[in-house]
Amino acid sequence: MTKLNAKLDHEGLLYGVMIATYNGLNALNYRNQFSSIKEDDIISRIESANEDIEIEQFKLRNKENTNKPIHEMIKFTKENGADTIEDKI
Repeated sequence: MTKLNAKLDHEGLLYGVMIATYNGLNALNYRNQFSSIKEDDIISRIESANEDIEIEQFKLRNKENTNKPIHEMIKFTKENGADTIEDKI
């Protein structure tokens, strides 16, 4: 399950927080894909897969605790999240 809370300012800057929860097979796949990767490298992968996104904060819980779901929190900003012409988005 993924939740996204984002805002767009008058200059087209998009900022917000994404919270993802991985359970069961999704958690297993996440652990298999990222088990040997450091958090900084996970951040780099996310930023390179999403143009113009800058991750300001990243938290990952239960990556190694297989009895609990994985919780991933990403606080981000994206320049040019929308085009602005005069005062219209």
